[in-house]
Parts: sequence; structure tokens; C-alpha cells
Amino acid sequence: MEAVPPNSLVPQNPSDHPSSISDTPKTIHDPLTPAEAQRIEKLLNYAEVAMHRRNLETAVRAWTAVLEIRIDHPEALAKATKALYDGYFTEDAWTLMLRALRGGSTSATVFLLGIELAEKIGRWREADEIRMRLARLPDADPEIILKAAQQLRDSGHPENAVKLLETALTRHPENQTLWRYLGDGYRQTRHAKLAAVAYDRAARLGPRTEDGKKAEAALQNEIPIVSEREQRSFLLAFREAVAVSLLFLVLGFQDAGLDFSQMGRSRWLGIGLSLLGGYLLVTATSGSRQQPFGRWFSNQSGEGESPEITAEARTALGLMGGILLMVAFRLVLPIGLSLLADKWGI
Repeated sequence: MEAVPPNSLVPQNPSDHPSSISDTPKTIHDPLTPAEAQRIEKLLNYAEVAMHRRNLETAVRAWTAVLEIRIDHPEALAKATKALYDGYFTEDAWTLMLRALRGGSTSATVFLLGIELAEKIGRWREADEIRMRLARLPDADPEIILKAAQQLRDSGHPENAVKLLETALTRHPENQTLWRYLGDGYRQTRHAKLAAVAYDRAARLGPRTEDGKKAEAALQNEIPIVSEREQRSFLLAFREAVAVSLLFLVLGFQDAGLDFSQMGRSRWLGIGLSLLGGYLLVTATSGSRQQPFGRWFSNQSGEGESPEITAEARTALGLMGGILLMVAFRLVLPIGLSLLADKWGI
């Protein structure tokens, strides 16, 4: 137990006479005897009267007497530490809080009070330690844990928030909200793969809930539609370009009266241009690491990552591909376009 400073408002023996009710203070989960419960009620009322009369020392003595009976009594601890802190007796306030935390308290409310007080007096390391202990409490409400994690994230410590949520999930492995917030934490700390795993777990725990829908939406953002391997693949880009050229082949075949012998050179040229234009357009939109363009149009000098086509080069490739597709469209549909022009009077 912490030593009390000589000029402390926290008395060594808080009651006016030695207590005969209990030798060892109880915690919030220990049942009180009728005599103890009655004495606590009287002391709390006495403290309120003392505060109303602006008698801080008497009120603190009464609250401390309550804490000698129940070491983590939330009301007495909250009011005593607040009164001491407001009166600039910060060490006294911290002493009372440590007595509760080191006395075996498992009250989540007390842990939150400890976090708040530790941050007020600049004990940041102790505040983080209390948060981690809070996450390990067997009966800690997940909402309280989320509140503590949010405080860490808002204060610019997302890494500590992630550790807190990871610890809490060992106690609450099926809590969907904790998993979703863990995904947010991973995303904020730039761990995309871990974020995707957390969001996926949250979504699987209940896709129709609000948390499930948010996790599913976040998951779509974390997992790219086209993977890096697909972005590098020449065969994949060429396959998609072939699909575009097949569409132009069907259009040209239809325009030629469903007769391949009437296709003519211009239509076949249009189909060829559609293959090239489709390839350039696919490379510009979903093949940012496409080879060999990635090597030709990259401004990266490092060897760790695959070279990526610059945004300017991708724009140019996209424009070229679009122009080639428009030219190909005119070449494969000469009859159809002329009929439309006559109909519209162009």
C-alpha cells in the first residue's frame, strides 16, 4: 500500500475510532454485512453534508472511511478523488486510487476512474497499464472497453488502442463490435491484411447487423478488386482485351449480314484495333503494374516493389485505348452507322 504524505488529507485512520466492522477492506463483489451497509450509507450522507458546508477535509475523511470498508466503492472513490484533485491534492487522490486498484478491485468503473485520474495528473504509462488490466477483466462490459480504446485513439495512440482491443478479444472472442473496431485500428495503423481479417471476422459474426454491414463495407475497401499479381499479369490483361475484341467481332459479323466472307479488310482491321485498344484501356484502369509498361513508365527506383505505371502514363494509355476503340467501332459497323446517320439526318 502506498505511503501517505505527512501533509495528506487522507487520514491514516480515517474514522474517528478504530473500525470494528472489518479488518480487511472488501471489494465491490464481496457481500456486505447489514452493519457495514448501514455504516456506508451514513458516511456517504455525512460526506454530502460536509461538502455542502465546504468542509473538504471532513468529507474526504468520511469517503475514506467508506473505502476502508469497501476499498473500491465507486461513489466514494469517485467523489473523494475528484475533491482531492480539484483541491490540488493530486498525490492524495492517486494514493486512494492505487489502494483500490492494488486491493483486488475488479470493478470496470473503478478502472475507468483510474484511467481518467492518471491522465489528468500526467501518469500516461500507468493509464495504459490500467487500460490493459481493464481489458483482462472477466466481467468487463465491452462497451467500457470500447470507450477506453476510443480515448486512446482520440489521444493519438492508435497502437495502444489496438493492443487493448486484442487483449479484450481474448475474453470476448465473439463480440462483433470489438472485431470491427479492431479492424478500424489496424487500418489506422496501416496493417491492411490484419484489418481485412478483423473485418471479415466481424462480418461473419452477423452480416445483417449494423456492425456487420459496416464491417462488410470496410472489407470491400480493404481487399482490392484486382490483386497485385493480377495487376502484373500480361495474360490477364490480354484475356480481357480479347473479350473486348470478340464483342467487336460479333458487331462486325452482324453488320456484314452474318457472312464472314463479307467482312472485308476494314472490319478485320477494326477488330485488330479493338484488341489493341482494349489492352491499353485494361492496362490503364486495372493493370497499374502491368509488364512491360510498368518498367517503361515507372518512376520508382527501388527494387522492393513491382514498378507501377505513373498516373500520367496511365491517363495517356487510357486515352489512346479509348481513341482506338472509337476508330474500331467505326470500322466494324460501316453499314449500321450509315443507316443510323440517314435515320437521324446526319
